[in-house]
Amino acid sequence: MPAPKPAAPVDPNDSGHPKIVVLGDSLSAGYGLLELGANDGLRGLPIAEMKKNLAAIIQRAQEKRIAVLLAGMEAPPNFGPEYTVSFRQVYRDLSKEYKVTFLPFLLDKVAGDPSLNQGDGIHPNIQGSKIVADTVWNVLKPMVDAAAS
Repeated sequence: MPAPKPAAPVDPNDSGHPKIVVLGDSLSAGYGLLELGANDGLRGLPIAEMKKNLAAIIQRAQEKRIAVLLAGMEAPPNFGPEYTVSFRQVYRDLSKEYKVTFLPFLLDKVAGDPSLNQGDGIHPNIQGSKIVADTVWNVLKPMVDAAAS
């Protein structure tokens, strides 16, 4: 008769509720107040490298049975239209390839609006952050509800 499996350690801080982990950069960290890729676009990282990095993160999460919400980002236009289009397409391709929940643009309704951004024109201010939070929550809530059931 095989030996019984040891019980999994119990985490006294585990409430049994779904946990949300955000991987990202200064936008998701709340600069001045985490998605990935915005800084890749700002520094012109080769598209293939960005895609490989994001794919690796998604794969690791899925190996651990973690539901993924992929929040898309837009590249600044200074690297040309081909880079901008390819950058945008990475998120769409990865969402289809890995069958993850997809939010096309994290900064929807906020990007480019000076009244919703800090002086740098990149990071949302308090009002902009509220819009971003609502945008994310509209996509994230069904995932949280599914995980809780």
